[in-house]
Amino acid sequence: MDRSDTEQKSAGGALVSSAANTRLTGSWLIIARAVWLALVIPSLGLFVAGLPAYYQLIQRACGDTVSCNALAGVLTAKEIQALTTSGFSVSAYAALLIIFLTILTFLWCGIGFLIFWRRSDDWLSLPPRHLSLSSGPPGCPPC
Repeated sequence: MDRSDTEQKSAGGALVSSAANTRLTGSWLIIARAVWLALVIPSLGLFVAGLPAYYQLIQRACGDTVSCNALAGVLTAKEIQALTTSGFSVSAYAALLIIFLTILTFLWCGIGFLIFWRRSDDWLSLPPRHLSLSSGPPGCPPC
């Protein structure tokens, strides 16, 4: 699409652009960046602070179907027994799951920070970059 596709001449001969202006400038840009960082930093802090509790939680068997379905990676007593009989310890399983979820979370955070770094002056980029950091990867319980 070139410039002539988005611009039309008005009756007076002036060029009229049909493209919307989505750029933030001045104090609105500073406010948007500050609010976004104020939301992101506590979210990442909560994720990191929740990792030890989640590590302890996935090493125990869940008691009911609600807790088994609510968190990713939580095993039933039968699944833990099958895991240990196959020669894989529960703590190793928990550590690998934590590492995997941390890598996924930092990948999502990297996408959000990349959008923030490249398009922090565009107000249309605010929802996707906040969503990528606040929701995290699907099934990630500490997020």
